Amino acid sequence: MPMPRLPQLLTSLDGETHAARCRRIVDLARVGRGTPELGQLIDELAAQSDYHAVLAVVAAAVAGDEPRLDRLAHHPSGRVARAAQAGLPLTGAAEVIAGRYREASPNDRRLLRRRLGREGRTDVVDQLIRSDIDDTERAGLLAAATAQVAAEYLPDLADLVPNLASVTHRHLGLVLAHLRERTLGAPPPQRDHWWAWAGPAIGQLIAEHPAAVLELLETAGPSTVLTTDVTRHLGALIRHDPHRAATLFAHPRHPIGYRVPAGLLTYAGLLAPGDRVAIARRLLDRDDLLATFLDALPPSERAATFDAAIVDIGVDQRIWSDALLEVLPHQVRHREARRILTLPSVRANTLATISFQGFLPAAEAGEQLAGSRRAADAEERAAASASFLLASARERRPAALTTALATLDGLRDERDPVRLAAANALARIPGWLLAETGIDRIEAFAHSAAEARDTSPATIHSLLGAAWVVIREAIGSGDIALARQGLEMVDTLAGPTGRLWFPSFEGMPRGGEALVIEALLPRLRTAAAKDNYGLLFTLCAALGKRAWGATQLDSLMHKALRAPQDANVRAAAEHWLADPATRATRVGEALRIDESLAVLPIVSNTLSASRQDLLDILWKRTSLTGRLWGRKPAFVPILPGPFTRWLPRQVQGYAAALDALLATEGTATWTASRAIRTLGRLPQIGTVALEPYLASPDTARREAALGALAWTGRPRDALPRLLAVRSGDDVRVAMYAAGRCLRDTPGRVALPLVLDVLRDPATKVTARKEAVRLLGRIREPEALVELLAIGLDDSTHRDVRFAVTRTLRAWLDDERSWQVLGRVAQSGREGALSIAETFPQLLAERHRAAYARLLVPGAVIRGASARQLAWRLGPVAPGGDRVARQAGCRHPRRGASDGGPGDPAGFARGRTR
Repeated sequence: MPMPRLPQLLTSLDGETHAARCRRIVDLARVGRGTPELGQLIDELAAQSDYHAVLAVVAAAVAGDEPRLDRLAHHPSGRVARAAQAGLPLTGAAEVIAGRYREASPNDRRLLRRRLGREGRTDVVDQLIRSDIDDTERAGLLAAATAQVAAEYLPDLADLVPNLASVTHRHLGLVLAHLRERTLGAPPPQRDHWWAWAGPAIGQLIAEHPAAVLELLETAGPSTVLTTDVTRHLGALIRHDPHRAATLFAHPRHPIGYRVPAGLLTYAGLLAPGDRVAIARRLLDRDDLLATFLDALPPSERAATFDAAIVDIGVDQRIWSDALLEVLPHQVRHREARRILTLPSVRANTLATISFQGFLPAAEAGEQLAGSRRAADAEERAAASASFLLASARERRPAALTTALATLDGLRDERDPVRLAAANALARIPGWLLAETGIDRIEAFAHSAAEARDTSPATIHSLLGAAWVVIREAIGSGDIALARQGLEMVDTLAGPTGRLWFPSFEGMPRGGEALVIEALLPRLRTAAAKDNYGLLFTLCAALGKRAWGATQLDSLMHKALRAPQDANVRAAAEHWLADPATRATRVGEALRIDESLAVLPIVSNTLSASRQDLLDILWKRTSLTGRLWGRKPAFVPILPGPFTRWLPRQVQGYAAALDALLATEGTATWTASRAIRTLGRLPQIGTVALEPYLASPDTARREAALGALAWTGRPRDALPRLLAVRSGDDVRVAMYAAGRCLRDTPGRVALPLVLDVLRDPATKVTARKEAVRLLGRIREPEALVELLAIGLDDSTHRDVRFAVTRTLRAWLDDERSWQVLGRVAQSGREGALSIAETFPQLLAERHRAAYARLLVPGAVIRGASARQLAWRLGPVAPGGDRVARQAGCRHPRRGASDGGPGDPAGFARGRTR
């Protein structure tokens, strides 16, 4: 492949998608690797624009041209520079890389931290941790540090670790040891705190050391016995030691949630009979949860577990729920149903009596329900018919169900409420039982219901539910004949209108959807011939991903793109383009059919992300042709991006279209603000494109432009402009946007700009406070000096001084910071409260005791504020309780032993109950 000249290459790239451009650049780099022609082409390409510079980075990386990658790593565009840096090997002395880290912007530091961990540069990480960096950054590096350094710093920085799961993956033993050290012998609030802290790591701890975690839960567990995170991994504990795990779950102090843990249900078979009984007894107050637990046990063992759970407990007047009675074995269910039927409250209620008669043996239920099935009251007849069907189904014998299904013949001329009750009962019968019994009578009943004039949609829906249960079972067992019979029943219930309800096809065997499509295809084609696509859309929505690639549905959906109704065209486009694998190709075909389909978000977003060769249609000067746009003015969508895959001319064209939209009279304020924010995100031209709106007399547009400056391709260049806004109504927006820009600006560059804001006497208090916070994020000695000067200056505004105290949390290793904090703490109640607002978890542990002592002299905090302070300091701050006592407050959770886990005596009492 000959190396093309730059004009020829640019021309060929212009009509391609971003992916195709990258592939072409990769091919050229592979062919021309090491040749001067390729190097010249890379240099010329990089000089064109930021977008072309990214392509140049791709070429240099593929060709292994490290000198050019190094040059591109210093490109003014952060996107280009970071792409080039990612292509360079992370080699060199630890001191050099650490120095580069300290000089980088916060975002570049974040990316470098990830890369250091990914490439295993523990030497650099260890050096950074021991250097003068913020404690939060230091904690974030622990996952990539050596075991020795992690062990040294984890006790101090544990609460600041942002990625405990990553730290555990690398230093599992250290995390477990820290959890043990902090919980053994600790009071309940501290134990609760540290178990909550360990939540993200608990799965790994249990997987690797289940015995140690179990022992810790028993001797120093949380006040709730098991935390939510531990409960999520209860199955692993049961696999290791079923008895001890069951004892913890059944502990009286363990609150029962809204569902039984999945691990307990999965491994219920491993539990000893006594443990099953203990858990069942713990769940007795929740019929739904007890039913779920018993259902997880083998049927032959449910009776013994249930009977042992209720022994010596007064349940003579207890009325069990239907869900619980359903899972009980036949003999126990019949016994409990007979007992419940003798209760006065049930005997006084006819419908309740009929309902519980359905839990008797089928023959006995038939005798007792015979009178109710012939009653004059339709509601009573309906309840009796449903109860008899369910009683027969609960026998789990096809012969018993066959007898009950014969009664459906007598319901054909019944009123709809009676048919509805029977249909609801049929929908509750297991599919395997219906399949073994046969559905001829059900199909006949469905046919009569479909023909009846008074049949309600609810009755049709329930019958469809029964049909789909049978279809799913038949497809799963391979009984194609039964599946077709069920689908014929579905077609019958659809009636002339063709309206159907489809269940979720989740879990249906692969290939089952083909049977469903085949059965409904004649009806779908007939409806499509009449431009009626409702059933097609409903079926595709129910099938979800299973509809992708179905040629019969695709052809019908393609036809629907030309439907006369706009709503059908929109729905058809959404379904036809749903498959991401074919979406990019189909978008081009859809636009050839109807250009106005570009107004649909799925189309315009696909053009932006994948079909850059067709982007120009989104900012045509003339109106879109087609039915969905009509004769409206030119269409200009406000796209979410990504714009980094666009050519410069496309970016310019979209910017011009947005400017025209903003210049159009009557453009809504909300739309204008969105358009301005989008302008700011356009690569390379964002800052220039925002200039007219930064001077706009309209406040909404001006503030939108200020906020958008932070999202331009070069936020570092926008920082001076934002920090120049120091008074007026726009200062709030400008200072917040400056904080976003600071993420991409090295500290040595941002420092003089922020200092200038603070030293300007005309700066508004709002801007001054934000500037103080920005200064705290710049880890430079001059920044601390300025903060100390502001904090110690008695003329400093109170709010600014309070902002300084919060900012100095990052500089507590410097003794001078404590002078400012101490002066503010003793300045009065408001100053002390500003100190107390800091949660101890935001500080390294080495600073907590000293921080708590700030609030002792004078005891200026009283009442509710003191109680709040005690709540914060008590669990995690050394000396926190003493501070609270000196402030005249008792910790709200301090008192007698709670008897929960972590209290050995209380745990022993719970185990022996």
